[in-house]
Amino acid sequence: MPRLTDRRRIRAILETDRPWSVYALADLEPGFFEHAQWFCAADNKPALALFFAGFAMPVLITVGESGALQPILNEIVAELNPADLYAVVRPEVMTLLLKHYRVVEEWEMQRMGSRS
Repeated sequence: MPRLTDRRRIRAILETDRPWSVYALADLEPGFFEHAQWFCAADNKPALALFFAGFAMPVLITVGESGALQPILNEIVAELNPADLYAVVRPEVMTLLLKHYRVVEEWEMQRMGSRS
């Protein structure tokens, strides 16, 4: 899977689902971006995974359809092999992660956004 380093391209993908991507958007800022690895779908589908290694436990945030995310997640597991993750993913993506990890704790997150 290609890795992205172009902040404008990353932002464009994240903006396809801004309410869900709000935390990942913050990692485009200096001081955070240097700890981030961005993985995108090979077929240019709007799917993206952020692997953020700036904390003791890495954070994984995904955006996009689960079908497009499966190869990205497989690559992250194969290449980076994180023992533990803090995952911010939709329920259908959690199913994909369960192929590689077990859940210790799970919380449902609600997002608020404007209706404009």
